[in-house]
Amino acid sequence: MKQAKTLSFIILFFILTSSCAGDSGTGTGISFPPVIPVTESGGTKGSETESGDFRVTCFDVGKGDAFLINSHDFDLLIDCGYKDNADDILDGLRKKADGDLDLLIISHFDKDHVGGASKIIKNYPVLKVITTYKTNSGKRTEKFFEALSKKGLENEVPSSDINIDAGDINILIIPPKKADYPDSDDNNSSLIVKVESPKGSMLFTGDAEDYRLSEVLDRKDLNCDVLKLPAHGRDFESVDELIDATTPEMAVITSSSEEPASEIILSELKENNIEFYDTKDNGSFEIVFDKEGIRETRSD
Repeated sequence: MKQAKTLSFIILFFILTSSCAGDSGTGTGISFPPVIPVTESGGTKGSETESGDFRVTCFDVGKGDAFLINSHDFDLLIDCGYKDNADDILDGLRKKADGDLDLLIISHFDKDHVGGASKIIKNYPVLKVITTYKTNSGKRTEKFFEALSKKGLENEVPSSDINIDAGDINILIIPPKKADYPDSDDNNSSLIVKVESPKGSMLFTGDAEDYRLSEVLDRKDLNCDVLKLPAHGRDFESVDELIDATTPEMAVITSSSEEPASEIILSELKENNIEFYDTKDNGSFEIVFDKEGIRETRSD
C-alpha cells in the first residue's frame, strides 16, 4: 500500500509543481500550492498504530538537529545532524521507516543540520526534498547537492507556506520572508515546521533567531503541544515571546555539554511549568503522540 501512496505523492508533486524548475539552491522562482494531498494510506506500521498516532525520534547529535517523524503511513526526516551522525540516523530509518523516506526537510545549511544528509541520500531511498534557500558553500552543503544530483533529485525551495496532508498527520512548512538577513543569515533562513494530528502537535524552529522569529510571532497557528526550542536553547530576546505564542506543555532542546542551553531559558521553562528534555542529558529519545497522551520515552 505504501508504494501506491508514495507514487501518488510523487505524481501530485510533479503535476502541481511542473511549471517550476527544481531549485539548485538559489531560492528563486519556486512556488507551491497551499495543499498537497496524499490520496492513499497504508504501510507496515498500520497494525501497530491507530489513526493520528505519530512518533518523533529526537536523535542525540550533540549541538545539532535530527528528527525522524513516523506516522501510520508517512515518514519525515527534519535535518540530519553532523556528518558523523549519518550512520545512527540511517539505523533509525531502517528500524522505523517503511523502506523509503517520503520527505526530507533541511531547515537550513549549517553543518550541524545538513552534515549527515549526503550519506543518508546515498544510502536510503528519499522521495522528496524541501530546503530553505542556499546560504553558504560549505563542504557539507556542497556534498548535499552532489548527492541530490547523483540520485536525480532536486530540492524544492518554498516561497510561501506549504500544507501537506500526509494521511494521519499534517505538515505545515513556513519559509523565511527574506532572501537575506542583516544578522546570522544561515540561522535566520531556517524553515519552521509544524507537524500535527488530532493526537497532538510539535513545532520545529531550526536555529531561528530574533529576526526570523519576529516574522511568525503574530501567527495564530503556532500553538503546539511540544516546542523544539530554536538554536539549541540559546537565549534570544524573542524566545520568551515564542514560548508565550506557542503555549507548549513540553519542550525539546538539542544541546551538548560543550554548548549547553541557556540557564535563562531553562529557568523560563521551569517558571512556566513546561516539562523539557535535552539531548545533552537525555540522549536520543522519542516523543509519542497517541491515545494515551503525549509523553517522552526511550528511543529504540
